[in-house]
Amino acid sequence: MMDMDKITALLDKNKAISAVNKLIGKFSQLYPTAQDQALTGLFAKKEDSRVEMLWGIYDGYESIGRCFSKAHPAETDLDRRVNEMHLQNAMSVVIRVAEDGQTARAVWQSLGHASGKTDKRDMDGYWSYRNYAADFILEDEEWKFWHLHVYDIFLCDYYKSWALDAEQVSDAEVFKNYFHISGEGAPDRASTTSWHFNKNAIYAEGCPKLPEEYKTFSDVGYGY
Repeated sequence: MMDMDKITALLDKNKAISAVNKLIGKFSQLYPTAQDQALTGLFAKKEDSRVEMLWGIYDGYESIGRCFSKAHPAETDLDRRVNEMHLQNAMSVVIRVAEDGQTARAVWQSLGHASGKTDKRDMDGYWSYRNYAADFILEDEEWKFWHLHVYDIFLCDYYKSWALDAEQVSDAEVFKNYFHISGEGAPDRASTTSWHFNKNAIYAEGCPKLPEEYKTFSDVGYGY
């Protein structure tokens, strides 16, 4: 029979898993409608909070706000939101909570679709496949995103095969032009990963790695 300490620890762990799963769900619901303020509010107000996209890293809570309001169209930026639609379902979610109960880690897959405009041309509907990895942290007794890493695996026209027409999805310019990353939306620094599908690619382990059991965040550190 379990003692009370073990029962309490198990309950706390299950509560953390539920809270993290809800955060992932909230992100997936808010992202398609450009809810930039609400998205930013999902993150811990820490200097070492970060969002890593294919085109670069946004360091700190204020920069995360720029990521969702400048690199992506803001909710009130209706001119840029014309023809924009990004639906990214969260699938195959794997969550690990640290033994100390202060942080958690998760990875999930996301198959969806996208449409929008670029600086060069109008854009048709695209299939979009991504992987996500994230660290979560307790801030004032509330679970928040701490670090979010988005892996854009491919982005291709809905009427073409990503395998037969691989050049377009292996061209980083597709991503660069699709996401508005110049000016105020520019990242603070370069991203740490750049893998995405192309005709010569071997799908890479570690995009991202599955989280393993861990005691405290200091034991694992940032990185997937």
